[in-house]
Amino acid sequence: MELAIGLPLTNDLCHSTFLDSFVRMRKPAFTYLRPRLPCAAPIDKVRNSLAAQAMESGCTHLLMMDTDQSYPPDTIEQLLCHAARGLDIVCAKVHRRYPPFDPLLLKHSEGDSQFLYETMSIHEWHNKDLVEVDATGCGCMLINMSVFDRIRPPWFEFRADELPDGQLRLVGEDVSFCEKAKAAGIRIFVDASIKVGHIAAMMVTEETHFIHCKLQELANKRSKDL
Repeated sequence: MELAIGLPLTNDLCHSTFLDSFVRMRKPAFTYLRPRLPCAAPIDKVRNSLAAQAMESGCTHLLMMDTDQSYPPDTIEQLLCHAARGLDIVCAKVHRRYPPFDPLLLKHSEGDSQFLYETMSIHEWHNKDLVEVDATGCGCMLINMSVFDRIRPPWFEFRADELPDGQLRLVGEDVSFCEKAKAAGIRIFVDASIKVGHIAAMMVTEETHFIHCKLQELANKRSKDL
């Protein structure tokens, strides 16, 4: 495999915590990519820029790593192992940095699967390695370059889809990419054992999510008791 690592920078700054973790990560030889765009460019254009550069470089795989996150040292190794077993899109699990701090592991909602998603429950991913999803974020995503040949550009785009009831459904660049990949028959996996920290005023991990859920459970119990 010929690896390219792209950092989807939207400005000239990045967290020192990210830099520390990036330096410590074990990495094979790789091509370094950053967007060829002005600062403050939209994130969908930034990701498309990285994908286009990866195609020009002739690499076989592109790893996008957001710079507001902290990664374990073996993150890249684990993702490459999955790719070597034939997975075209495989990601590390990333939690939202705001309540309820849930992981971006999305599956189609029952009854309206064409339009709506729900987050996987804890028992569907906790203490597991690979889980298959319908959509996820692109914060730490390893992509076989053949994927970009199988879907039409722009690969990443913000959309506003009109639903049958006339309402608009806003779609982020990450979910739109996943939807295009799924439509092309490409499966999407997340390694839930990789504990990426989403950098905010505090480090958000799965433990943060568990604490929030426990507090919510206690609050609901107290409300019923009253």
